[in-house]
This record gives sequence, structure tokens and C-alpha cells, in this order.
Amino acid sequence: MPRDATFSREPCLLAEVLSPSTAHIDRDAKLWAHTSLPSLQTYLIVDTTRRFVRVVQRTADGWEEVDLMGGGTIPVPCLNTTLTLDDVYAGVLDP
Repeated sequence: MPRDATFSREPCLLAEVLSPSTAHIDRDAKLWAHTSLPSLQTYLIVDTTRRFVRVVQRTADGWEEVDLMGGGTIPVPCLNTTLTLDDVYAGVLDP
């Protein structure tokens, strides 16, 4: 499948998978850097040790954060889809 240059240069969704050694940078500096991208609508910070995802989404009033633990759904309007935590952790951390 050819790579779509629009999405590689103007992402609407980014998922950051936390690393134990860089988690503090991922949750702070990278969060601010990524949310400054004009095209970004949804930013996921994915924990690797437990089923936990911080969902950061652009709204008309700025950015909203929601933490999902164990289960839940993540709307991704720019891709006309919804992800579940089962989707995010499929084959990695089973419920």
C-alpha cells in the first residue's frame, strides 16, 4: 500500500507508546510538541505496563484529556472511526 504523504506530513492521529526510560518526556515535552501540530486532532499516550491510555483531543475550546483504564472507546472523528482499548492492546496486553 503506498504511503499517503498527506497523513505523514499532516497527521490527525498520533499514538505515543510510553517507554519506561522516557515516559516523563513523552508525557510532558512531547505532549506539547505534538499538540502544536495544526493537523493533529487526537493524541494517544499508551502505557505498556497496564491497560491505560490518556486520550488528548482537540475541541473548539482547546484540548481535552480523558484517561481510560481497563476498557473504553476512543472516538477518532478525523478517520471516521472509533477505537477500543481492546483494539489498542490487541496481541499485547490481553484483558
